[in-house]
Amino acid sequence: MKLLVIDYQPPLPSDMPITKAVRYNATSGEFSTTSISQKDAKILYDSTCYQACLRTIRDTFRGDKPRNIDTIAFIGNVKAVNAATGRRSAETIMSVLVGREAVERIDFNNVDP
Repeated sequence: MKLLVIDYQPPLPSDMPITKAVRYNATSGEFSTTSISQKDAKILYDSTCYQACLRTIRDTFRGDKPRNIDTIAFIGNVKAVNAATGRRSAETIMSVLVGREAVERIDFNNVDP
C-alpha cells in the first residue's frame, strides 16, 4: 500500500465570515451589520471543512498521474485555546482514510460534503 498522509490545518471557527447583511442609514450616515445565527455559522464551518477535505483528496489523486498513491489519510487538526482548560492545544476535528478507487466512484458534482 502506498499511503500519503495529509496533515491539514483548517481555519478556526472564529476565522469564518459571519456577516449576513450590511445596511447604510443615510440619515445617520452609519452602517449596521447583521450576523448569521450561531447554528448557521456552525453549518458553514462544518461544510467548509468537509469541502476542503474532499477537494484536497480528489485533487491529490487526480494530480497523481503515475498512480504512486493508493490511499490517503487526511487529518484535520486545529490549534486553539481549549475553553475547558484555558490552554492552547491541537485537536483533531476530522480524519478519513480512503483509497483511490472509492474516491474515483464519487460524483463530486452531486456530493453533499
